[in-house]
This record gives sequence, C-alpha cells and structure tokens, in this order.
Amino acid sequence: MHFIKTFISIFALQTIAIAQLEGQDLVTRNEYQIARGKYLAARDEFLTTRELYLRQGATGKCDRVKGELLCVPSEPAKKTWWKRQRKTPCQWRMKPGDLCYL
Repeated sequence: MHFIKTFISIFALQTIAIAQLEGQDLVTRNEYQIARGKYLAARDEFLTTRELYLRQGATGKCDRVKGELLCVPSEPAKKTWWKRQRKTPCQWRMKPGDLCYL
C-alpha cells in the first residue's frame, strides 16, 4: 500500500512539474511567433517597396562630366535642377551611356 501511495505521489509531482515547464515553453513559443510575424510583415513591406523602386526604371545615364563618370538626368528639363544637386557617381563597372539612378 505504501508503495502505491509513493508511486502516485511521484507521478502527481511529475505531472505538475511537466505542466509548469510546458507553460513556460508556450509563452516563449508565442513570443517567437509574434516576433516572426512582425519580421515577415516588415520583409514583405521592404520587398514591395524595392520592387516598386526597380519598376520605375532608371532616371539617368552615366556621362563624363569634368573627367568624372556621373549619373546625369536623361530628361533635359531636369538638367538645371541637377546642376544644383549633389552629384551621384556611377558605379565603377558602368560605362558612359549606361542607365543609372540619381
């Protein structure tokens, strides 16, 4: 009889301990899922923004200006605006006439 009581007590304590550990794991799992959801939403927003930016196309062409390869606006109306702005250098691999972003 004492053996059965001891066995039931140990089993009950084990069940309570496992339930407490599982409760902590569920909280951690919920926090992980919330953080993952926020990450996925931010990633989707970034990818959408990047896709829209790339779809709008290049805004200028690489051209030699005073011996330096700079991104010059392709529209003549923007050239006066461009003279007042900070100059954007083309990437080192680009050649004159390649499309670039201002």
